[in-house]
Amino acid sequence: MKSNFKQLNLFEAEPTNTSPETIVLPRGYKGLAAFHKYWGKKPIESLAFLIENLTKKGDIVLDPFLGSGLVARETVIRQRLFIGIDINPVAVELSNLLIDLPSPNLLKEAIDKLEISVKSEIYKTYLLEDGKFATHYLWNGNKLNSVWQLSQKRNEGGKRLPTNYDYQLLKQFEEYQPQIPRPIKFFQNSRINTNDSLTLKDLFTGRALHNIDLLLGAIHKQPDTIKSALLLSLTSASGQMSNMVFAITGRGKTKSQPTNKIEVGSWVIGY
Repeated sequence: MKSNFKQLNLFEAEPTNTSPETIVLPRGYKGLAAFHKYWGKKPIESLAFLIENLTKKGDIVLDPFLGSGLVARETVIRQRLFIGIDINPVAVELSNLLIDLPSPNLLKEAIDKLEISVKSEIYKTYLLEDGKFATHYLWNGNKLNSVWQLSQKRNEGGKRLPTNYDYQLLKQFEEYQPQIPRPIKFFQNSRINTNDSLTLKDLFTGRALHNIDLLLGAIHKQPDTIKSALLLSLTSASGQMSNMVFAITGRGKTKSQPTNKIEVGSWVIGY
C-alpha cells in the first residue's frame, strides 16, 4: 500500500504523443494506461492521432464503448466535446476520473492516511507464528500445499509446508460475511469460467473479503474529490487477492524457456 510518488506523477494530465514513431511503436500498458487493467484495452496513440487530425476544437467525439476511458481523456485534453457510452459502470467511473484527475499530492496524502489506518490490521491477518508474513497460499484444489512467506527484511523469503497455525488462521475467517451492501450477479461465460451461481465467496476467501471491507471502510471516509480514484485503485488491485490467481510450472514467463520454477499469474482481468 505504500505510495510511490513517481507513480502518482502519472496523474499529471498531458496529451499522448502522436508522432509517427509512437503510432508504430505504441507504449501499450504504460503511463495512465497502466493504472487500471481494463479488459480489451487498445493502444491509445493511434486513436489520439485520429482525434487530433480528423477533428478540431469544439467538435464532438463519440465513443460507444468507453472501456478504459483513455479516448475520453485524449478528447477532453484536446478541447473537443465528448460523448461516451458503456454498459459497464466501472468504465464510466474510470472515464470520469481520467478527465478530471486528482492532484498527485492529494492522492499521496490519502494513500498515506489509508496506510496508517488499515495496514497494521491487514498485516495481522497474514502474520505467521515466526513473525514473518505470508505473501501467497498455494492450493491444489481444496488442499493447502505450501505457504510463501516474506520476512520483515524485504529480500528474505521462502516457501514452507503448511502448519496447524496456518489452518487455524484461515479458519478464523471462514464464516466472514462481506459488508458489501448488494449481491453480486455473475453470468454464464465459459471463456472466463463464470456462471450465474457464483458468489463473492467463490472468488475471494473470507480473509480477503475482511481486508477488502477494511479498505472500503477507510476509503469511504475520504473526501469525495479523492474517493473515486481510491476505489478504482482498489478494484484494479483486488484481483490479486482473489482465487483467480494461479501458480504454474513449465511456462517460462520471463525468458520464454520451460522452467520448473513456480510462476504466478492471474485470470482476474476477465472480470
